[in-house]
Amino acid sequence: MNSQLKIIGLGLFLSVAIVFGAASLLSKMEQRAVDPSLIVGDARLSTGSAEPRVTIVEFSDFQCPACRASESVIQEVLRENSNDVRFVYRHFPLTSIHDHALDAAKASEIAFSIGKFWEMHDLLFELQDEWATSNDIKALFASYADRLGMDPGAFLNLWDASEYEQQIRDDIRDGRTLGISSTPTIFMNGRKVSADQLSQAVTAELH
Repeated sequence: MNSQLKIIGLGLFLSVAIVFGAASLLSKMEQRAVDPSLIVGDARLSTGSAEPRVTIVEFSDFQCPACRASESVIQEVLRENSNDVRFVYRHFPLTSIHDHALDAAKASEIAFSIGKFWEMHDLLFELQDEWATSNDIKALFASYADRLGMDPGAFLNLWDASEYEQQIRDDIRDGRTLGISSTPTIFMNGRKVSADQLSQAVTAELH
């Protein structure tokens, strides 16, 4: 009887050890940095330091309220560490739940081609509640272009150009390869961090 109890006890001990060992290994794998080139992409949509010690990459959706909230955190980090931090914006519109997310991403890409990406980026987040429920999204985004000093007619002429959606889909492809399924998803020097941990993580990286 005692031998049987010892065997059962040993079995339970080994089972627990295996479970904890697997959990520890998984945790280490999750913390390991992934391929930086896949995260950063072509870095077309970037701002901040030209020689950064820290690169922040955000996969974002202009129609996502949590993404709008994360922008203030990212902007504060950039202001406080302007010589050391670069920020790269990447598209990940959640089209299954956000009807106008892809259109907003396209509007920002057209603005980029005219040299106004960051202005459109800021305006789209600022006026998210307005355009998210619009019934005439093209006309509204053209009015935003006009507001930012772009020719609204030229903006609309570029609307159906396939190159803009392809650039967005390239970002989506990389995001899916990285296992991203929600926004915002933020990486700092190749490691995933949450928006509320970003400032502390950047400070720790720089000091």
